[in-house]
Amino acid sequence: MRFLPIIAFASLGLAGCAHTGISLFDGEKRADGTQNSTGALAVLDPETGQDVDVVDQIAASRYVRKGKVRARNISSEKLTNRYGALLSSLPEQPRQFILYFKAGTTDLVDESTALIPALFAEVARRPGADVQIVGHSDTTGPEQLNDDLSAKRADQVKVKLAGLGLDSGIVRASGRGERELREQTPDETPSDLNRRVEIFIK
Repeated sequence: MRFLPIIAFASLGLAGCAHTGISLFDGEKRADGTQNSTGALAVLDPETGQDVDVVDQIAASRYVRKGKVRARNISSEKLTNRYGALLSSLPEQPRQFILYFKAGTTDLVDESTALIPALFAEVARRPGADVQIVGHSDTTGPEQLNDDLSAKRADQVKVKLAGLGLDSGIVRASGRGERELREQTPDETPSDLNRRVEIFIK
């Protein structure tokens, strides 16, 4: 979802109109490539701050002037064309990968090993990319051991990416141990989902 009140206001202001507008775009893509739902925007009267409408349809616009709301629906294509220059100048959304590990080790499971080339390709195609790798563990074993293991898992992924030619200078690797569980489990509970590394590419 992208919210463009500034652009809408600026374009209208140039035309001599004293009202504020918002437009709702298609939802952005998730890390796995699927589309987020668009969501909705509350429309506020800029003079009173009161809710006056809700925008919950793609390619819908609302303009507020003297407490009155004007609705306008245009095609997604026209909306994209209108704000094309702005959209092309926005930074690309961050991408996230999650890789999983065998219990008590820094060895990736086979399915996650297969994702390494795609992960590298995503970083390589982004000029000036910044990569953050965060390791995690499940709750089995001592907390300090899990801190160390999670950091080693992050380092292991960094090494694999460096082996493909990635500049290690753009990569930050750290471990969070069992403090940020993906699956909420009691202590001393094995979990495939918690034995993971999360990679954020910006």
